[in-house]
Amino acid sequence: MKPRRAFFLVIVLLVVVVATMAVYSFTELMVAYDDSAYLSGDLVQTRVTVESGVDALRVMLSKSPSSRVDFGGTYNNPQMFQAVTVSAGNDGTTPTNFSVLAPALSEIGTYGGIRFGLQNESARLNINALPVIEEHLGALGPLLTMAADTDEDFDANNIAVSLLMALPGMTEDVADAILDWIDEDEEARPYGAESEFYVSQPTPYSA
Repeated sequence: MKPRRAFFLVIVLLVVVVATMAVYSFTELMVAYDDSAYLSGDLVQTRVTVESGVDALRVMLSKSPSSRVDFGGTYNNPQMFQAVTVSAGNDGTTPTNFSVLAPALSEIGTYGGIRFGLQNESARLNINALPVIEEHLGALGPLLTMAADTDEDFDANNIAVSLLMALPGMTEDVADAILDWIDEDEEARPYGAESEFYVSQPTPYSA
């Protein structure tokens, strides 16, 4: 009798292995597509939630100042700006909400946590405009002194320092150093420093 050959069994085994790997790869691909679909849905829902928050702020700001005060104001109003529900998830979607955050200030003017409210972006200080302010106010100094009807001369140089000193945590030496860094002259302010100081440092550079 001829010995039985297992050649076809080997082929069948290889076919089963290849088919198994193909099914596994297909399953992994379908799972990845499923996760991608859910992620795309979450991104759309997140975008819509943000747009809902922006529209809610527009509605709040469209009210009169007295009406905004009646609703709790815009500076720190958790009832209006903390975890506002956009979707409760009743229709099978992910529950979403939005909050409006801004840095809070302590009693001494330093940053202290967060608050649920708005921040006046137009009140931000543009330090690049400070030399221009000094230049123009310097030219208008005599007129401003006459308008104030005082014997004191108007000091335009202190305007930029005063604006910087209104910032939380600012000191006079830091304010002068900032102004010396951004102005075009090489004359150091009382508490500032110009290129002469910086070039003498271990890592020299010009101001």
